Amino acid sequence: MGNDYVNLINHFETMRRKRNEMTYEAGALLSPSEAEQALSDAITLVKKILTEAKSRNPQLELEF
Repeated sequence: MGNDYVNLINHFETMRRKRNEMTYEAGALLSPSEAEQALSDAITLVKKILTEAKSRNPQLELEF
């Protein structure tokens, strides 16, 4: 997906580490604003993936 999404991917890596710490260690919980940002970032990433997939395979636009 190119360099445009490096920061977004890095953010998900940070969230994965926090989740891992919370799950396996006595880590701190996410704040509500961190959770909201993570959801927003996930939606952005999924939309980008769908756009890229559709550009590579136009048949994904077909409806039956």
